[in-house]
Amino acid sequence: MRILTYTAPGMVLPHSLADVREALCELGHMVFVQDLLQISQSSDTGHGLDVAIIDGIISSEPDCIVTINSAGLVPAYLAVMPERRKYVSWFYDDPLENFRAKQMDFSVIAHDYHIFCWDRAYLPALRELGFSRSTYMPFATNPELHCPSRHGRFRYDVSFVGHFTQHRADHIRELALADIVVDVFGDPAWVRVAHPNVRFHGPADHRRQVPEIYSESKINLNITNAQLLTSLPVRVFDVLACEGFLLTDYRRDVEELFTPGKELALYAGPTDLVRKVRHYLERPAERQRMASAGLSRVRERFTFRHQLSAILQRVAKAAEIPPKSELPDGQALLALWLTGLSYLKFHRYADAERQLLGGHARAPNEPNLLLGLAVLANHRGRVSEAASWVERLSRVDSGLARFGSELVGATRAGVRVQCWERLYGALQNVSAQSDGTVAGWEPQLVRPESTASCLRGEPRA
Repeated sequence: MRILTYTAPGMVLPHSLADVREALCELGHMVFVQDLLQISQSSDTGHGLDVAIIDGIISSEPDCIVTINSAGLVPAYLAVMPERRKYVSWFYDDPLENFRAKQMDFSVIAHDYHIFCWDRAYLPALRELGFSRSTYMPFATNPELHCPSRHGRFRYDVSFVGHFTQHRADHIRELALADIVVDVFGDPAWVRVAHPNVRFHGPADHRRQVPEIYSESKINLNITNAQLLTSLPVRVFDVLACEGFLLTDYRRDVEELFTPGKELALYAGPTDLVRKVRHYLERPAERQRMASAGLSRVRERFTFRHQLSAILQRVAKAAEIPPKSELPDGQALLALWLTGLSYLKFHRYADAERQLLGGHARAPNEPNLLLGLAVLANHRGRVSEAASWVERLSRVDSGLARFGSELVGATRAGVRVQCWERLYGALQNVSAQSDGTVAGWEPQLVRPESTASCLRGEPRA
């Protein structure tokens, strides 16, 4: 299967997308990765990023787009493309808030949109919104990255890795007041917890430092973010994959996915947390027994390879359903125009014509569509057709019509005119290159990386 995925900005998102990419490669799929982070840093954002995303889809021709949350998905453009493909979002955040924040109508792709949510509490609301292909799927770990350390020593008695919230700070302060030292790694807001027993180390690199912290802490804490209503965060799976001992608060999923007391330990509130920390600090053999059992459990069931295999199997078996909603004319015009231009730059002229004519049918006097159709005719060497579109253009935009006349002259002379600056002229913040693309747009075909296999029981150096 040809799969397109992304690299995107964020705190956890880039790391999870990298894990998804590696697992898909290991499963034998042809995986293309488009680096949205690089595009946004080296090129224009806004419509420039949209142009890059459309170009990436058209050039890589994926059967499926797989992403974390909804990174890289712009539903309006996907909805007007003639090719039917599958779209997969694996949500680790509140999907409803994600949709609200993006202010995009994802219902227009609901017929091909497969949502996998690691918190089952959100599923009823998603289905009420029309996302019938919404499924519970707990998260996972990358055992090639998160694996036991062979340093053979504990540097920390109690540690927590994660961003600051007041809820988390209250729990850690309770430990500090009980004369328990806690080593904290995360964002600068942790300096608010001013206590000598709270040692703040700053942020930790997710792919290099965090696995070592998990392996080399006697007790790893999980204090779940409030937005996770029933589910477990990725921290749980990563700690156990490092053969770390985990002490976590209660969520419904913990008893469904693990066996408390065998693979991890539970606490109920700050007072119980203090009691449990003291209990387990004094019992190293019990900690090791539970850590080893937790390691076995995540390797057997909760790797990215396990979960993505299950996701793609479910997507492959899903019956086709027809689209149930359409784009409003205003959104459709922009989407048809931009996708038409992308098909044009990749010389898919029949597809470009269908998109541009589709927009023209909705707005016969839209000058950008008329210019696009004139340029398309120029690329195909159709002089009379190009002249006809320019004549129509002259009735609505004299400036573009003057350029159109030059275009017709070039067509008669057998010259293909590259005019992407003009074609994208109606958009702000788009710096098109001579071929119509923006810098850094091209998806890269990736191969499975050869790594020392922690799955074979080899500890991390």
